[in-house]
Amino acid sequence: MFPRPARKSGRFCDVLPPLSVRVSGSDQRRFALPDFEGLRPPKVRRRTYRCQPIAPPQRDDLDRLYEERAEGRLRTRSMQTYRWLRNEMLACASAETGRRVGIPDLFANPELLGRMLVSDRCASGRVCSKSTIAHRRTAIRSVATILRPELQTALGRDPHEIIRDALRRVAERRGGGYRITAGTPRRRGGPTPRPEELRAIITAMGRAEGWLGLRDRAFATLLARTASRGHALRTLDGTDCHVLPDDRVRVLLHQKNGRERHEVELDRESCQALRLYVFGFNETMRTAGRPDRIALGQPGPVWRTERGAQLPDKTMRAALRHACRLAGTPDYTPHAFRRAWATGAAAVLPRWEAVLGGGWRGTERFDASYVTPSRAAVWTKLSGLGVDGAQPRAEPVRADDVPAHAL
Repeated sequence: MFPRPARKSGRFCDVLPPLSVRVSGSDQRRFALPDFEGLRPPKVRRRTYRCQPIAPPQRDDLDRLYEERAEGRLRTRSMQTYRWLRNEMLACASAETGRRVGIPDLFANPELLGRMLVSDRCASGRVCSKSTIAHRRTAIRSVATILRPELQTALGRDPHEIIRDALRRVAERRGGGYRITAGTPRRRGGPTPRPEELRAIITAMGRAEGWLGLRDRAFATLLARTASRGHALRTLDGTDCHVLPDDRVRVLLHQKNGRERHEVELDRESCQALRLYVFGFNETMRTAGRPDRIALGQPGPVWRTERGAQLPDKTMRAALRHACRLAGTPDYTPHAFRRAWATGAAAVLPRWEAVLGGGWRGTERFDASYVTPSRAAVWTKLSGLGVDGAQPRAEPVRADDVPAHAL
């Protein structure tokens, strides 16, 4: 019988005769080969955790029933938002009352429900915005609609009437509904890059080596020339790209809260940047012997990583921040390119045509959130109405010009 090899332990890495019983240290030295100092005890590796796992919140039967019924009626993103808002309201109510509050307890107390609907504090203590408070009302109405039979049986009232009763106590009456005035105003808009800054950022995006520079430059070019959102452009699929007879490309971008796609026809420069990126990626994969390919009109993500997967949002934003630092500009977000497009379009096109070109639903959001008016452009347009290009100075008021009834 051949001796079996032993595990490498300490300095000994030779073979030992098979031992069927435990022996002492002196017996080990007697049976072992020369220059053997004994076996070391095996190391016990203990698994360490950087942080303790957080226990999930307690869920009652009505909460589970709501999730089951809402699965086929609501979208996944809406369910996640409503779940977060519902847990926030129940946590705030539990902290205020000093006991655990469930969905039936919240509906059984209209005063408590009203305070939770207008409370400008989250469970974490931070201040809520008006948009978050408005979504609370939508979430609690969804609960009342889906769990209406159970709540009406338990409370003896229609849950929607309870919500209206709660809103009457805390909200402001406006027409046929109620307006919640609590919360901080939502911050819209932000810094808008100038045209020279956009050109510098796009140039800096292409400084990466190989096809990665072509990818980043093409992504920034399309982001600046299509007024698309970063998520819509990043998740672009090959089936959403259509090659026209004149060799130009038409893309269909996802619209926020819209079922129809936003159709954009790329210009020559954008098409050239996109084709250079596709060619560089395919050549690199072919040279490496990998089957990953990008084909416009065929299924598959357009923006890829080095492994061939879809470009994640974190990688895209990191490349944009690095390009902004190389260009010497502030750290702009992908949405800043959309504001820059809106500002430029509003200066050369009628407002409604600019809204249609960028995929906005109306001029109110377009003017309030995206367009950054230029003081020089405003006075330039006013000069065509007979007003001088310079801002007029206030002239002193004479006593003769003041009406008699004002004295």
